[in-house]
Amino acid sequence: MTESTSLVRNERSKLTAVLLNNLAASVFVTAIVVPLAATTYGTAVPKSPYWWIFGACWVALGAGIHGWARWSLGGLKE
Repeated sequence: MTESTSLVRNERSKLTAVLLNNLAASVFVTAIVVPLAATTYGTAVPKSPYWWIFGACWVALGAGIHGWARWSLGGLKE
């Protein structure tokens, strides 16, 4: 593989990692901001005592996507 091909591949890998990391950040924001806004404005407050499990799943999903982004950077070539 030539040096320029390796550089292009690295930049594509970085771009994919940035996309995944932005998606993870969006999921984290959804898990935190939406319940806070619902509580603040008194709309759609969960009636279930297990609402925190749903929030924890969103946080875990965000962490998983972030881990996927970090893993995708492991394939960078010198």
